[in-house]
Amino acid sequence: MNMVRIMLAGRKVPKGFWPEAVKWTTCVMNRSPTLSVKNMTPQEAWNGSKPAVNHFRVFGCLAFV
Repeated sequence: MNMVRIMLAGRKVPKGFWPEAVKWTTCVMNRSPTLSVKNMTPQEAWNGSKPAVNHFRVFGCLAFV
């Protein structure tokens, strides 16, 4: 949860975006290598395939849809 607080404060995003920040943080953490599964990502350890991260953007950045 520290990562969520840091993202919200660092980007000056209102606390109302807490659920989106938690979801984004979980997504990033599941796709980040970790020593607990021998330098694989948790998603890779679970599925056996490397996760796609090319769609990641900076949390809190301006976006047009």
